Amino acid sequence: MRLELIATLNRLVDHTEEIFLRLARQCPQLLSEMSAGLNRSGELLQAVERGQEDGSDQTSGIAAEIAAARRQIQDGSDQFVRMQQADDQFFDQLDGAIQRLSDLESQIAEIKEDSIEMELVSLNAMTVALKAGPAGLAFSYITEELKRLSAQTIELTDEITRRGERLRTAFGAFRESLHETRDFQSRLFAGLREKLTASFDELNEGISSVAQTMSGIRGRSMQVETPLRAIMEEIQSQDIIKQSVEHVVISLNEVRELEGIESVEHKLDELAFFRQLPDLCGNVLDDVSESIRRSLTLFRQQADAARAIIAEVEQQREEFIASLSRDDQTDSMRARFAGASTLLESLLQDIDTSIQKKRGIAEQSASLMREVRAMEEDFHSFAGLITRFHSVDIASRIEVSKQEVLQRMSGTVEQMTTLTQKIDTDVDTALAITKDFIQSVSGSISNYQAVAMDEERFVLDFSASMRTRYQTLFAANSEFSEALAGFSLFTRRFLSLFTETAEDVLRLEQLIEDITRVKETLAEIKTAAERRMEPLLQEVGRSEWSVGSERLQRMIERFTIFTHKKHAGELGGFSVEQGAESGEITFF
Repeated sequence: MRLELIATLNRLVDHTEEIFLRLARQCPQLLSEMSAGLNRSGELLQAVERGQEDGSDQTSGIAAEIAAARRQIQDGSDQFVRMQQADDQFFDQLDGAIQRLSDLESQIAEIKEDSIEMELVSLNAMTVALKAGPAGLAFSYITEELKRLSAQTIELTDEITRRGERLRTAFGAFRESLHETRDFQSRLFAGLREKLTASFDELNEGISSVAQTMSGIRGRSMQVETPLRAIMEEIQSQDIIKQSVEHVVISLNEVRELEGIESVEHKLDELAFFRQLPDLCGNVLDDVSESIRRSLTLFRQQADAARAIIAEVEQQREEFIASLSRDDQTDSMRARFAGASTLLESLLQDIDTSIQKKRGIAEQSASLMREVRAMEEDFHSFAGLITRFHSVDIASRIEVSKQEVLQRMSGTVEQMTTLTQKIDTDVDTALAITKDFIQSVSGSISNYQAVAMDEERFVLDFSASMRTRYQTLFAANSEFSEALAGFSLFTRRFLSLFTETAEDVLRLEQLIEDITRVKETLAEIKTAAERRMEPLLQEVGRSEWSVGSERLQRMIERFTIFTHKKHAGELGGFSVEQGAESGEITFF
C-alpha cells in the first residue's frame, strides 16, 4: 500500500507539474501572441490615424489623395475666379460696343432724314423744271435721278436699320446668354469648392471616427493582459504543491516493512508511526487540495474575465467591420464615399453643362460677327450712291448756270449740295462708327473665343483630372477597407492557446479527486495499523503506544514548509524552528 501510494503521489506530482508547466509555457505565449496582435492592430491604427488629413508629411493613402484633391480644387477654383474676371471684362467691353450700336442707329436715322429731305427737294426741283418747259428738260432729268438716288438711299437706310435692329436683338440675346452662363458658372464654381471641401471633410470625419472606434476596441483588448498575468502569478503555486506532496512521499518512505522486525516493541513503534502518518499526510494533502482549489478558482475567474473581454472585443470588432460597408448607415465609410461619388458626378455634369453653354456662346458670337460684317458691306454700298449724289450735284449746278430760267433754282441747288455733303458726312461717320464697332466687337469676341477655348480645355482637363483623382481616391478606399476588414486584436494562435489553457485549467479538478482518493487510502492504512497493533499491545500488556519524537524530528528536518513541520511537531510533542509559511514559495 505504501509503494502504491508513493506511485500515486508521484503520478499526482507529475500530473500537476505537467498541467502547470503547460500553463507556464502557454501564458507567456499568450502574452506574446497578444503583443503581436496589438502590434499589428497598432500599426493599422497608426496608418488610419495618419490617414487623416492633418497637414503633416506622414499622411498616405486616402489622406494623401484627399490632400492632393484639395490642392487641385484650390488651383482650379483660383483659375475659375480668373475665368470669371475675364468674362466680366468681356461683358464690360460688350456693353460698350452695344452702346455704340445706339450711336450708329442715330446716325442711320440722320442719313434717312437727309435722304427724305433730299427726295422732297428733288420733287420741288422737278416741278420747277417741268414748268420751265424745254429749257428745264435737262434739269428735270437731273432731279429725276436725284429722286431715284434718294429713294435708294432711303431703302438702304431702311435695310441697315432693320439689320441694326436684328443685330441689337441678337446682341441682347447674346448678352443674356452671357449673363446666364456667367451666373451659372458663378454658382457652379462658388459651390464647387464649398461642396467638395465639405465632402472631403466628411471623409476625414469618417476616418477619424474609424480611428477612434479602433482605438477604443484596441484599448479594451489590452485589458486581457491583467487576467493573463494573474494566471501566470498563480502558476508559481505549483512549487508549493510539489513540495507538499514530496513531504507526504518523505513521510511514506520512512515506513519500514514489519516482516523484518523481530522485536514486538519495534513493531509497535513502526505501527504507531504508521498510524500517525495519515493525520500528518492528510493535513498536508488538505493544504494541497486547498492550494489547487484556490488556483482553480482563480484560474476560472481570470479565464472567464479574459473570455468576456475577448468576446466583447470580438463582437465590437465584427460590428465595426460590418458598419464600414453598410449602405443603410449614413456615417459609414461606404455611404460617405458613395455620397462623394454622387456629388462628383453631379458637379461634373454641371461642368459639362457649363462647357455646352460656352460653346453655344461661341456659336452665337460667330453668327453675330457675320451680321456685323454684312452691315459693314451695307455701308460700303453707300459709296456708289454718294459718288452719284456728288455727280448729280455738279450737273445741277452746271445746268442752273446755263439756263437763265433756272436761276431762281440756285437756292434749291444749294440745299441739294448741302444735303449731299451732309449725307456724305453722315455716311462717313456711320461707317467710321461701324468700323470702330466691328474692330471693338471683333477683337473682344475673338479674344473671348480664344479665352473660351483655353477655358474649355482647362475645364475638360480639370474634369478628367478630378475624375481620375476620385478614382484613385476610391481605389485607396478599397485598399483601406480591405486593410480594415483584416483588423483583428487576437491572432488565431492566441485564441487556440487560450482554449487550450482553459481546458488545462479544468484538468485541475481531476487532481482534487486524486488527492481525495489518496486520503481515503491513508485512512484505510490508519485503520489497518490500529487493527494490527491490538494483538501486539495485548502481548506487552499495554493499551496505547506512542512513537518516539526523535524519528519525527529527523523526518521533518527534510520538510521545507513550516506549517507542515509544525503539524508534525504537534503530533510528536516537540517544537520546531521557524520556516517558510504555507503558501510561500521556496525555490530550490
